[in-house]
Amino acid sequence: MDKFIELDLQGKLHEIEASLKDKKKFNEYQIFYNSLCQRDTFLEDEMTEVNKIFKERLEMDGEYDFLMTLQNVGFFNE
Repeated sequence: MDKFIELDLQGKLHEIEASLKDKKKFNEYQIFYNSLCQRDTFLEDEMTEVNKIFKERLEMDGEYDFLMTLQNVGFFNE
């Protein structure tokens, strides 16, 4: 299941979106993450690499609060 949909079902999506500096980038990040996850199944190492690439993108964009919020809600837990 899409991790962003999962967080929405848990009622955490608003908190995550609120942590973004640039609110307009939320959809862009969601599409970027989902594009990294195109395969139906991942080996643990591959999922770790997907998360690493996504974290690097957020750091490059200076979205540290967004990154920390995602970590705090368990987004990167495999």
